[in-house]
Amino acid sequence: MKQNNRVIKRNRHFRPKECIFLVLKLAILGIFAVTTLAPFLWVLLSSFKTNSEIYGQPFSLPHQYQIDAFLQAWKGGGLSQSLINSLFYCAMAVMLVLILSSMTSYRFAKIRPSKALYAFFSFGLLIPLHAVLIPLNVLYSRIGLGNTRTALIIAYAVSNLSMSIFILTAFMRNLPDELLQAAEIDGCSGFQAFARVGLPLSKPALATAGMLAFVNCWNDLLLGMTICSKANLHTISLAVYNLRASFSDDYNVLTAGITIMIIPAVIVYTLFQEQVIQGMTAGAIKG
Repeated sequence: MKQNNRVIKRNRHFRPKECIFLVLKLAILGIFAVTTLAPFLWVLLSSFKTNSEIYGQPFSLPHQYQIDAFLQAWKGGGLSQSLINSLFYCAMAVMLVLILSSMTSYRFAKIRPSKALYAFFSFGLLIPLHAVLIPLNVLYSRIGLGNTRTALIIAYAVSNLSMSIFILTAFMRNLPDELLQAAEIDGCSGFQAFARVGLPLSKPALATAGMLAFVNCWNDLLLGMTICSKANLHTISLAVYNLRASFSDDYNVLTAGITIMIIPAVIVYTLFQEQVIQGMTAGAIKG
């Protein structure tokens, strides 16, 4: 017993190599955090500065915090309508993605596994978005969906479907079969077992897939630029991009527009971060 206690006490202390490795790891993570957050911090601070401050002291704190740039970006760039459009597009696209991907993933994971179909859907991760832009617009024009909200929502949903199926299938494979079988024994149909047992257990994976889909849709510029050319259908990213035409030299207005575009994504992630972290952790542990 005394020897075991000594071994336990020794293991509690870090060895020199472990300390060096820990310091290196923390240093690398710190450098990565600084290089990642520095551009966002610069954009945020610049949005409260005047142009003269940005040009003269680009890395200093604002002498006096001002919101004139936000008002100019909001009114001059038409960000209010674009913000509502993006929220609607993203909400509808994420809802479609989660419904379709959860049902498809449950089928692959628990009902009838098919490596061929799973590989077919996963193959969508390898196809770049630029490769389907022209065929997609030609198809939309032929079926009468060109330059409509429906066309952009469908494009957002389809472009994020493969990633969501990939995430949810890997998670649902590890769901306990006993719970699903017990639900069917109690009288649940296959769909009821999926809705009442499979979906609640898959909340972390659903949050992760939904969050990734939301960020991809929110940050999209290419699809919004090519599918919706009408000003009243523009997304927030396209509206911020168009600010360059009117405020090409006003960096405070441009950074204010970028800040307005970033805020909703930060709020959504803050609300669902616990579920997202649980989903990523579960996927890392269960494989």
